[in-house]
Amino acid sequence: MSIVLCEKCLCDLVKIEVARIQSMLSEDGNSYDFEPSDIKLEDLFIDDEDDKKLFYSFNDKKKFLNWHYKVHGRQHLMAHPHAEEYLNEVVNLRDDCIDMLYNALEGGYSILLNNTEKNKIETRKIITKNVRKFLNNKKNKSDYFIYLTIRPDFNKITFDEFKKKITKIFKLKCIEKYYYVYEQKFGSEKIDEKTNKKQYNKIGEGFHIHGLIKFNTNQNFGNANQQLTRALKALKMYYDINKYIGDEIWSDKMYYMGVLWSDENNYMENVAYDYKDDIDKNLCIPYDKKFRKENNINYLLVNI
Repeated sequence: MSIVLCEKCLCDLVKIEVARIQSMLSEDGNSYDFEPSDIKLEDLFIDDEDDKKLFYSFNDKKKFLNWHYKVHGRQHLMAHPHAEEYLNEVVNLRDDCIDMLYNALEGGYSILLNNTEKNKIETRKIITKNVRKFLNNKKNKSDYFIYLTIRPDFNKITFDEFKKKITKIFKLKCIEKYYYVYEQKFGSEKIDEKTNKKQYNKIGEGFHIHGLIKFNTNQNFGNANQQLTRALKALKMYYDINKYIGDEIWSDKMYYMGVLWSDENNYMENVAYDYKDDIDKNLCIPYDKKFRKENNINYLLVNI
């Protein structure tokens, strides 16, 4: 699995060290003999000591991911950073940033000693530049994948119409590989607030898809992502798109889609009815299977 912290996380970590050096400069005048501080990944996110203990208590990756979403925002999460072997690389990144700050402008930490607004901007630029360089060297763009959900208003479009639009989306030239599954919402116990009755009253209501996408590696990732986003906006339906990296997260998303995944040549349908982490969603699973059977749809639609 690729271990990668997001750009914001890494920038924050370096900024913590920069702030420490600035405070020492103000105390020691022109003394630049600093002992680098120990980096602990939990310091990047948390101030409270009890929360730090909680961080180290995670033995379940999903619990860690849920925690990261709450603390730092889903859009910043790229992979699970709780790994000792990653620390050395992060330490080297931190030290590279500090070296560049030492040599910036007239050298000798003048950029930090003179804490002007211009110097603050220059400091941020140096940190961000180094972090991006680190990430570009660390990550292979072909390792990225997209997890996608598309859900129309089922009262405004037939399932056959929806299916045609989805087929068209997955034919985009920017997409090299895809796996997706059709689901529906019958079986859910959710109540409509207006009618005070169940929201979904027959099999097939609330149809939607979940999918995993790998972009064409011959294309720039940003351009490919832009093409997909434009196509999704044109649908005028609800969609949710998230970027990830890492084999474990891929397997987790497959599991959520009802697929027991080992690799591209070794996967199968999950025949259980309780593989989701939400009781209400689990109630829909037997009807999802029946819905796909009635519409002659495979449990997983694939192009590799």
